Amino acid sequence: MNKEIYVFELHPREYGFSKSKKGWEKKFPPLSRKSQFKYTFRADKSMISVYRQRAKQMHVDCHAYKREYARNNTYRKKFMEKHPPIAGRYRCWYCGKRCRNITVDHIYPVKQVQTDERLQRKLKRKGIRNVNDEKNLAFCCEKCNKKKGKTIGNYPRKAAFGKHEMYWVLVGIVRIFIILIVIGLCLCFLKPNTAVGQFLVDLFRKIKIS
Repeated sequence: MNKEIYVFELHPREYGFSKSKKGWEKKFPPLSRKSQFKYTFRADKSMISVYRQRAKQMHVDCHAYKREYARNNTYRKKFMEKHPPIAGRYRCWYCGKRCRNITVDHIYPVKQVQTDERLQRKLKRKGIRNVNDEKNLAFCCEKCNKKKGKTIGNYPRKAAFGKHEMYWVLVGIVRIFIILIVIGLCLCFLKPNTAVGQFLVDLFRKIKIS
């Protein structure tokens, strides 16, 4: 039988489950060391359904997923060591803001990956082995972290561009260029008697008429 490592979590409802109930230990494999109500055991899908049924009979919320889709405690440290700050500041890969305090965000949220098989297949196609893979992590400021929440949206694309420092240099140049154009247009409209001003006024009128 082809078995895989699954993480099985029990989430006791209020007054729904108690350790004092006799025989509850026999219904599940030995407790994991990580958490009082978190189990790690080797089983195939048929055994997962059995444990889910037992949890339901005990009025206990449960959650099962493959071990590679579990959040670990070392991904932040490893990621920050591989991507040190520049001049003491980190860059948010979503908005470009530079800040000293930064979070490491899962581009594809952990909970969604655990429950969505289509998303799991998508990650495999992208070469992402698990949710804590470097390809699924991004620096994120507090504002973007709150805004993103558990959504995916266009954030994978933002992270793909935002991780390159040169991208933000180009964004800065484009912003300056746009500001200069706006200032130039304002000056031209204030002084339309100049050759450049008259040209821009005529061009604007043609665009407006068409």
